[in-house]
Parts: sequence; C-alpha cells; structure tokens
Amino acid sequence: MIRRKYWRSAGAAAVFVAIVGLAGCGQQQQQQQQSAPPPPAVTVAAPTQRTITDFDEYVGRFVAVDSVEVRARVSGYLESIHFKDGQMVKEGDLLFTIDKRPFQTALDQAKATLQKARAE
Repeated sequence: MIRRKYWRSAGAAAVFVAIVGLAGCGQQQQQQQQSAPPPPAVTVAAPTQRTITDFDEYVGRFVAVDSVEVRARVSGYLESIHFKDGQMVKEGDLLFTIDKRPFQTALDQAKATLQKARAE
C-alpha cells in the first residue's frame, strides 16, 4: 500500500513537471516572436560615375637573378671605369683601366736586369 502511494505521488509529480515544462516552452516561443527587433534603418544613395586611377604602392626590394664577384688579378690605382651602375655587361667587356706606370717601371727594370746579365 505504501508502494501504491509512492507510485501515485511519483506519477503525479511527473505529470506536473511535464505540464509546467510544456507551458514554459510555449511562453518562450511567444516571447521570442514578440521581442524580435525592428528592421534596421538603412540610408540609400544613388550611385555616381567618375573616372578613377588605379594604382597601388608596395614596399619591396629587388634582387638580381645572378650575381658576379669581380676580383682584380693585380693591385693598383684605377684610371677609369668603363661602365655605369646597373648597366648590363657581358663576359670579356672592359670594366676598369688600371694605372700602367708602376707596371711599366717594373718591366723596364726587368729588361735592364736581363741586358745586364747578358752583357756579363
């Protein structure tokens, strides 16, 4: 008998919870429909036609595809440079002229030494 009372009160509690839950869902849907925000205000303008210049500015750097290291075979002072910065050059082109005087002096000394050695 105690069991029957227990099941009756448990069943009544379950029915009560179901009714309250369903009633709450119905009210929530009505509140959501009623509290929908109004549509936003929108400004409308007529399109204009005009000429524009398309350009972009970018920051960057250029890197050469190939690079060459130029080394002198002899030391000396430069008399002239035969190219400009950024100019295209090919293999065999004259790039620099070195002062001849020190080399001419050394050549003259060597010739004199040779003639002296032959004379003796």
